[in-house]
Amino acid sequence: MDREQDVVRTEEYHPRPDFRRKHWIDLNGTWEFAFGKEGGKPEFTEKIEVPFVYQSEAGGINSSKHCDIIWYRREFSIGSRQEKKRYLLHFGAVDYYAKVWVNGNFAGSHRGGYTPFSFDITKLLKEQNEILVYVEDRYLDTAQVRGKQMWQQKEHGCWYMGYSGIWQPVWIEILGESYLESCRITPDIEKKQFVLEAEINGPCKDAVVTAGISCQGTKLSEVSSRCMEGRTTFSISAEHPYADMNRVYLWTPEEPNLYEIRLEVECQGEILDSIETYCGLRRVQRQGDKVLLNNIPYYQKLVLNQGYYPLGYITACSDEDYIRDIRLVKEMGFNGVRMHQKIEDPRFLYWCDRLGLLVWEEMPSLYEFHGRAQRQYTRELFEVVSRDYNHPCIAAWVAYNESWGVFELFSSPEQQAAVQAAYYHFKSLDQTRLVVGNDGWEHTATDLCTIHDYEQDAEVLDEIYRDKRRVVQGAPSKMFPRCVQAKGFAYGGQPVLLSEFAGIAFEENQGWGYGTGAKNVQEYKTRLEGLIAAVKSKDYICGYCITQLTDVEHEQNGLLRFDRSPKIPLTEICRMQKG
Repeated sequence: MDREQDVVRTEEYHPRPDFRRKHWIDLNGTWEFAFGKEGGKPEFTEKIEVPFVYQSEAGGINSSKHCDIIWYRREFSIGSRQEKKRYLLHFGAVDYYAKVWVNGNFAGSHRGGYTPFSFDITKLLKEQNEILVYVEDRYLDTAQVRGKQMWQQKEHGCWYMGYSGIWQPVWIEILGESYLESCRITPDIEKKQFVLEAEINGPCKDAVVTAGISCQGTKLSEVSSRCMEGRTTFSISAEHPYADMNRVYLWTPEEPNLYEIRLEVECQGEILDSIETYCGLRRVQRQGDKVLLNNIPYYQKLVLNQGYYPLGYITACSDEDYIRDIRLVKEMGFNGVRMHQKIEDPRFLYWCDRLGLLVWEEMPSLYEFHGRAQRQYTRELFEVVSRDYNHPCIAAWVAYNESWGVFELFSSPEQQAAVQAAYYHFKSLDQTRLVVGNDGWEHTATDLCTIHDYEQDAEVLDEIYRDKRRVVQGAPSKMFPRCVQAKGFAYGGQPVLLSEFAGIAFEENQGWGYGTGAKNVQEYKTRLEGLIAAVKSKDYICGYCITQLTDVEHEQNGLLRFDRSPKIPLTEICRMQKG
């Protein structure tokens, strides 16, 4: 890696590990910071460590103050600007509405707190430069895509402190005049190949895109394709001479085999752009009432993960935070996570790809239903799929959770149509994964019949779920007596998963959880083991998701404490899941 600067949170790798280039400038580190007000000019009196929010300890401010407007400023140098090069300024994610100026000139804006954006700032640059960022995040605006951020004046249920501003890396890439803007990579295990869809940005619309593929240290093949009006689609073989009788290396959580791909853009004999990426050969599908991974039934053992971290709050302090969490998840016997109400940093997905962990990626919720909210939700949905399509770890997209933001979903034709539209938006963008329309209950269009039930008595849970027909057509949960199917919809034979259960409160934490808190370790262990056994004993249930990986703020129902120390031995949880 050719990095121009060292900063406080230095990125050991490119911030986009699935689309990495050699020449880039890391803009993480110390920025000037100001709390703002409507119509006022910023007075920079504080410092903040980017990419940490001001509500975090790692950011250096560590304030829970609610402020709808904040400002960032920093200076940076690029040296002499290179001829015939383009400079793209990237933001991984900024919550919520951002406007950016470079050297006093407006570079652009972006609305949405979970997705990346970039601006071509080539013509705005000098040797010494200033970036100014305005961020607007309305604390009580329920039309924003908010996720688990509090949307009421006081602490409420399982929602947490709000956060604002830059929370993923900022960097500049130095590119040729024409460059690869995107490349979707679709695995095809039947044909033993990958299909690449490349798009070029820049004046050279008939460029040639070349892809070279390797796996397990062996170079396999190289394919070139000429663009027509800036686009091209072509395939490249995944067959490997040293693989098993299938002649390919498949990706699974147990064996997370990856193929490395080098992409080059050439125009009139000159290499204008070069990207390193990777992909996994795998297939996720529904067949009848089973979920298949690579054409084999696969029982999903997931844990709910909300992506909150010591010191950094919603931003991991380093890759080691991601690696530690993934290893803890696997040590407990899980093969996947449901990322709940947060679109996580691409580096987390990178490590799930590398270390082998399935991911359900769930859209953060909004909390109001009207045109403005739906427009923003749909825009972010498209941006999420665009960013994360190539990650083999992602097995499912989740459009809505527990009817949040579509509170009248059971009977409202408009809200039912919105959930169906989101389902089909996902399907129109991605045919390689499963899609859940509304996780938990009140299903309309969905590939999976998912149910949330926090019954704490294992014998009662066992009794409730003995009759599949009564479950999928009724309202089985006593705590949440919501119909599994929305009005006018019927169960269509989909795989059934208990996608939220357990969530056991533990009295030693003195926090909130489901049911009466377990009084000691033995009671906690006995209850958890009984609940898992009750679910696993039902042949028609093909997977589950336990709430949750760690305690978060006042919600103290994690398998681990917030500092990642276990409440019971990890080997015990692993044993329960094997039984």
